[in-house]
Amino acid sequence: MRVEACGGPRRKFLNDVEYCKKEVAVTMDARDNVDQWREPLVQNFLAKHSRERPDALAVVGADRRLTWRELALRSDEIALRLLSLGVSPGDRVALLMRNRVEFIEAVFGALKIGAVVVPLNFRLVSDELDFVVRDAEPRVLISDREGRGRLAALPQGVIHLACELDEGLSSLYTGEYAGGETAQDWPEIDPHDLAFILYTSGTTGRPKGAMLTHFSVWTHAIAWLAEGRLRDDDVWLCAAPMFHAGGVGAMVPMIVGGITQVISPSTSFDARAAIDLLAREKVTVAAFVPTQWQEMCAVDNVRSRLPLLRCIFWGGAPAPMVVLEALSSTFPDADIISSYGQTEMGPTSCWLHAKDAVRKMGSVGKPVGVVELEILDDDCVPVADGSVGEVAYRGPTVFAGYWRNDAASAEAFRGGWFHSGDLARRDEEGFLYLVDRKSDMIVSGGENIYPKELEEVIRRVHGVIDVAVVKGPHERWHETPVAYVVADDHLRSLGAKVVLDACVANLASYKKPSAVVFVDSLPRNASGKVLKRELRIRAAQDVSGTDSQRSSQ
Repeated sequence: MRVEACGGPRRKFLNDVEYCKKEVAVTMDARDNVDQWREPLVQNFLAKHSRERPDALAVVGADRRLTWRELALRSDEIALRLLSLGVSPGDRVALLMRNRVEFIEAVFGALKIGAVVVPLNFRLVSDELDFVVRDAEPRVLISDREGRGRLAALPQGVIHLACELDEGLSSLYTGEYAGGETAQDWPEIDPHDLAFILYTSGTTGRPKGAMLTHFSVWTHAIAWLAEGRLRDDDVWLCAAPMFHAGGVGAMVPMIVGGITQVISPSTSFDARAAIDLLAREKVTVAAFVPTQWQEMCAVDNVRSRLPLLRCIFWGGAPAPMVVLEALSSTFPDADIISSYGQTEMGPTSCWLHAKDAVRKMGSVGKPVGVVELEILDDDCVPVADGSVGEVAYRGPTVFAGYWRNDAASAEAFRGGWFHSGDLARRDEEGFLYLVDRKSDMIVSGGENIYPKELEEVIRRVHGVIDVAVVKGPHERWHETPVAYVVADDHLRSLGAKVVLDACVANLASYKKPSAVVFVDSLPRNASGKVLKRELRIRAAQDVSGTDSQRSSQ
């Protein structure tokens, strides 16, 4: 592959940023004439590493360690197994399991024969899983024993394979390797064929299946490796569930880059156990959420136990200053990188490096090199720097639309851009600052109010454990903020006035919530995101139609 020029000898950075930007641009120009270059298929890199570094360590699981040769052979075996069951290019293969080696084997076995991989969220309840399975219509579902127990009944015609030997179920494996690098002629795959369907978390309704092509997955992997400055002697660990867009979006680049992956167990987080795993496997690059990093920084001797940790990742929202300070003091020589994106972007769209994290506090960074980002108003016209608008994307990593949902696809791709639903502003240096979700914005008396802004203020009140702000009805102003707060006993005893006073002291008066409701917990989906639609329904009952304290400003 031409992209192999991005590689190099051991201990050299895998990708030069500018080279890879140019490489992807050339590839985009040639996308309609694939005979001029070898197809960009991520599964080809697994075969490449198997040939060139057969005995190097590829994957470390809870009870299995595979070399590149072993991983390639296992994925070959699964590919042959799927072919024997009649799976054809374009057929869906669903995966329902916790983090384990078989997940990676199954992904690349399916991709090899042109099947479309559909990772399923093992945290979903039976009814939620039933919807996704019926929507995706997989030909085969591969699960672990726990996943099988979460399923009510599979639709007729779906073949169920088990990771473990289980009475009454066909095994994922035939029982022996393919016997060496297979001479099997795999089905021909076009770079613009589907590779994955990743279901969104469904915070605004039923989950939607975001379709990613082989080309977009390949481009995302190259951009990810280039921006992260990873090396092929790195050892990587990601705490995200492998079914998650963040898990898939990190796992595939590691295969492309020939980087050893340590699989994080799908259990409740324990800082000491995480440090033990990082130390034991000599991990050099790791990804956890900010609160997990903060907990690890508080463990005694963590710095001396992790001398090889050179790069720290997290995704999602910007880390608070207290976390950045803890990381900087605990791991002063490590590069600190945060990423932001969404399922439809494969998922990464922006990066923020440590040198900018404090200077641009609150920013999610700049777009990766292959992503074109714009801030648009409701008429799809770019807004000025500093103004709030909707984040929109173009580029090779953008998804191809929603599975069997033409209406949602058309709405998302208005004017040739993918409209993310995120409201943000961009500063004069190009750094992006999230404001809120467009669907969550409150229009009160003609003024735009962003729940995220209120949540940040309320979260600073002593005793607040969690908070979500949603729109409620108002007779005069049409919409009004309603705050749902999880608080400790002391704050509850003081009452809502403490929270309201904090809002008045830090925000314009028209942004003050009309009601503060103390709750035991916030409703969340299986991915941990707050279900604001449920709170909006409740808000209609919790807020009165008028508010005598409401400002007319």
